[in-house]
Amino acid sequence: MRSALLLLAILPFTVIGQVIYSQNFDGIEVGQKIAAVDPVHWRTWSDPPGPTEDAPIQDSLSQSIPNSLSFIQSVVANISAPRDVALLLGYHLAGSYVLSWSMNVHDDGGALITLLHTEDIPSAAPAAIFAFYPAGTSSQGPIEVYANGEVFTGNYPRNTWFTVTIGIDLDSRLATLSIDNTQIGSWEFDTMPSGTSAPNILGAVRFIAQSGSWLSPGRYHIDDVVFRSGVVGIHEVEAVRPLAMAPNPTASGTVLSMDMPASNAQVEVHDASGRVVWQAAWPAGAERYTLPAGTLAAGAYVVQVASGLRGPQPSQPQGTSATAAGATLYTGRLVVMP
Repeated sequence: MRSALLLLAILPFTVIGQVIYSQNFDGIEVGQKIAAVDPVHWRTWSDPPGPTEDAPIQDSLSQSIPNSLSFIQSVVANISAPRDVALLLGYHLAGSYVLSWSMNVHDDGGALITLLHTEDIPSAAPAAIFAFYPAGTSSQGPIEVYANGEVFTGNYPRNTWFTVTIGIDLDSRLATLSIDNTQIGSWEFDTMPSGTSAPNILGAVRFIAQSGSWLSPGRYHIDDVVFRSGVVGIHEVEAVRPLAMAPNPTASGTVLSMDMPASNAQVEVHDASGRVVWQAAWPAGAERYTLPAGTLAAGAYVVQVASGLRGPQPSQPQGTSATAAGATLYTGRLVVMP
């Protein structure tokens, strides 16, 4: 029942969910590498942005004209891919999210994609593995989803554009993968593909130029990537708004801004493990809050403004325990430089 509800919940997000990130690659010059031009959202797996691992923009094939992102493996059985990049989604601890993209897998190739629990590249724990195999008929290829100790199977259309949709409900700890609105599988999200328990955190998705087979190369393109957030209840749908932060990245303090005043809320800062490392009351009636310089050590954080005032206040220093607040109202990713 819960998996069916999650699948139904995907549909409203495509219309009313708050867009966190979208990219059709059309505003990027052909030949440029995605992690080199957009290091805030994209990261190479192990090498520096730009050279071998980074994925190039090309205009030979696209869903929305003219550009797409290319993952072409030139050497079969090359375990290093070589194209291997991750889209950073943030450290999401609660709420519902939908990640979708258009995809075209070549006749002579396949694709390998991994959903990750954190943004800690390359040590992030996997949440699920999606293998688009090159075997099959000329028009259909098999897909296998490895999640929570299970393998879900289905098909995808070959040599044409199709839509991949991943729905994640962190509150229910459930995730679903669909191809062109056909569900392939649903699983408990706070696990790894082996079935081992993992933090209930949504962090990133990894695109690898491999096919899942040693006999065929990874050859595919993606386009029109959209990542949305929304909170779905029985009687209402509430969007989680993006939290504006400037400067970001910062080596000193930063100003957090909302689009309306808050009267009963608090700021929470989460580290890479999901732990609350800073907590403070949001000034009543204010639209801005200044996070003081020296509050956080260098690193990547998720900053949330949540309803309610539970736990220590007016502020709680880094490294001490904290009690989570209520529903998340605003969220954003903050990078603190050394």
